Amino acid sequence: MINQTTDLKNYSNTLDNLKKSFIEPLLEGKLPGETPLFKWKTPPLSFGKDTLNRCSYDSYKEIKKENNKVTSLSDAVVFAHTVETAGESLNNLIHILSQETGFNDLSYSNKPIYYKNYQKQNGFMGWHTNSDYPGDRWYFVYNTNDDSSFMRYIDPNTEEMITKWEPKGWSLNHFMVGDYDKPLWHCVYTKNHRISFGIRRIELLNQFKWKNVSTI
Repeated sequence: MINQTTDLKNYSNTLDNLKKSFIEPLLEGKLPGETPLFKWKTPPLSFGKDTLNRCSYDSYKEIKKENNKVTSLSDAVVFAHTVETAGESLNNLIHILSQETGFNDLSYSNKPIYYKNYQKQNGFMGWHTNSDYPGDRWYFVYNTNDDSSFMRYIDPNTEEMITKWEPKGWSLNHFMVGDYDKPLWHCVYTKNHRISFGIRRIELLNQFKWKNVSTI
């Protein structure tokens, strides 16, 4: 289940700094070191008219039949920047979130991720589970447009597809990633520009029995 909030007053100064030092230069094309986090197959997946179809219920059922997919490097249009590029603001977000939640084992979930149009295809990450890294996830998300981006997931109890549209500006998505026995299938899509900063608990990782899988 994904819980979404825009009540981020405790983070306002840090998020303002992150916007000025990282997001604005990123949107203006002034940040070096952008790395694609996808490797399209040859030929690449058929996206059709819009990559939105990769986040459809039919696509979910197709992918689920293949295996309990953790992620798909071919099923995405997404870019990354190094944690260092975002500066001290990310550490401040972790510190404030730790105070709010009471968890002292928080760390980066991944690099800052940038979803945008590429070769006339809208930014997205197709259905995946991240079930090799179970536990809490928090994603601070910045959108340039209102209700043009979403996180979508499948309720593991009912198989219902649920879409969480995201507002313009900042929002925070919190959810629990399940393990192999009860994965949380989810995907991301945007028609404009979406930047996310992921945080997770690391203590749970040490308690989980690892399997030989790949992830980004």
